[in-house]
Amino acid sequence: MALYNQSFNLNFQNSTILVTPHFVSGRKVFNISFGNAQPEIVITRKKDEGGFYWVPVSNTGFKDVEQIGRCIVEYFNMRSNQAGSHAARPKNN
Repeated sequence: MALYNQSFNLNFQNSTILVTPHFVSGRKVFNISFGNAQPEIVITRKKDEGGFYWVPVSNTGFKDVEQIGRCIVEYFNMRSNQAGSHAARPKNN
């Protein structure tokens, strides 16, 4: 579905971040660009017995990964609802 392959902007901590989805080795990852001097990060969602959680692909020590991940899920849920589609979309975590 094209919805999950297009870059989009999100409001995060009083600024706008650019989120660019990619597939790497069969896994969906999201490149996060902050538009300032802060380096970009790449995050992905993992699952264990406790459920889904968000992690940086490289060990960046960035502490807001889980918050950004929740914003991404909310964005996809909102877009899917606007399109009237309930097809394969990330579930709330």
